[in-house]
Amino acid sequence: MKELKDIKDYAQNIAEIIKSVVGVDVTIVDSNNVRVAATGMYKDLIGKKIVQKSAFRRAMELKKILIIDEPRIDEVCRECENKLKCIEYAEVCSPIIVDDRVVGVIGLVALEEEQKQQLNKNKENLIKFLNKMSDMLSTKISELNICEKQKLLINQIETIVNSIDEGIIALDLEQNILFKNKIVDDNFDEDEIKKNYRKDFR
Repeated sequence: MKELKDIKDYAQNIAEIIKSVVGVDVTIVDSNNVRVAATGMYKDLIGKKIVQKSAFRRAMELKKILIIDEPRIDEVCRECENKLKCIEYAEVCSPIIVDDRVVGVIGLVALEEEQKQQLNKNKENLIKFLNKMSDMLSTKISELNICEKQKLLINQIETIVNSIDEGIIALDLEQNILFKNKIVDDNFDEDEIKKNYRKDFR
């Protein structure tokens, strides 16, 4: 199964988009608490783990958006390992869910009072926007999972076809070779194959 780390460049683009729209720094963390994308002061921390007990982890556990207006005081922050060092004015955490499995979280962080007011200005639209951004990340991962399953299926079919004792050739409508099994490969060269199958189709 694919994870956020497999789309880290895409995740970084999403983080940059969110920052440009909302005006606060963004961190995207995977289910292993590793920061896979970030903006501003958090960008240098990409690839490093955040603390185990945090609002990010809590949002992943609850599978819902958390809005923290009073960091260090909010109940969500009670067990945070970074509480005494926290410099945040507000935080919003939005889980990223793929097929009911939490793969990470988007975190918006206000580092000054003005940014806090920006987050609080229109919470309803902010939540809708974050849900869309989370959906974009989860859709990207789902697409990669589908491609991986298709490749696996193709490999399984090729294995079965290659185990057959007779030669098998798949052609397109223009009679170009799409696939040939191992027995054909082992016994005929490309020119010989084309000469024979084109003659048979006249």
